[in-house]
Amino acid sequence: MSVVFDASAVLAYLRDEAGAAAVGEVLDGWVANASATPFVSAVNWIEIAQRVTDPRTLAELGTVLDVVPFDRDTAGIAAALFPSTRKLGLSLADRACLALAMQKSVPVLTADREWVRVRLDVEIRQIR
Repeated sequence: MSVVFDASAVLAYLRDEAGAAAVGEVLDGWVANASATPFVSAVNWIEIAQRVTDPRTLAELGTVLDVVPFDRDTAGIAAALFPSTRKLGLSLADRACLALAMQKSVPVLTADREWVRVRLDVEIRQIR
């Protein structure tokens, strides 16, 4: 199944933190079923790249995740989410992730607990 990964989920996986197994199951499922695609917004990719110090790990991850450019349409959706997510403290990167999931009509995986309070037409899956 296709999903959008929030940076928090990918980083939990790479750091073997709580929730890493849930992310691993999705990635293993992708390997077994190449028709499903694991997406990540270019904005979230920046967050991941800032924290991953090993270039080989980042390159390998880049072969698994489909990094989707943050274009005008996605930016418009992310901007429209600002009023409803502002009080929850969601960042631009959070909204970019949600906007991509909305565009693709697929669930989003995150480790951010505040997201459960977001009321949008997108499935949010907590990894921990």
